[in-house]
Amino acid sequence: MADSNLVQHWRVRTRNFALGGVACVMSAFVLKATGTTVAAKVFDVLLVLFVLFGLVALYCTHRYWQVFRDDEIANGGSAKTAQEKWHEMYPPGAG
Repeated sequence: MADSNLVQHWRVRTRNFALGGVACVMSAFVLKATGTTVAAKVFDVLLVLFVLFGLVALYCTHRYWQVFRDDEIANGGSAKTAQEKWHEMYPPGAG
């Protein structure tokens, strides 16, 4: 897999796991609001899934950054320029 394809791969994985976590939380709170007896058991399972999706999304973000930095260095840049580009794409504190 080419470096830029690998960057795209990790970006998509990060986004998908983050969206999966958001979907779990939204589903959990909808079930909690309905107040059915089954909802209590499903609520706990959805919260555990949310935590797992969150942890995997953090790992994918870390891998995304590593591959992004390596791709920038392979294309003639440096770790500093990779960090500057990363901060342009994802400003600190904007999330």
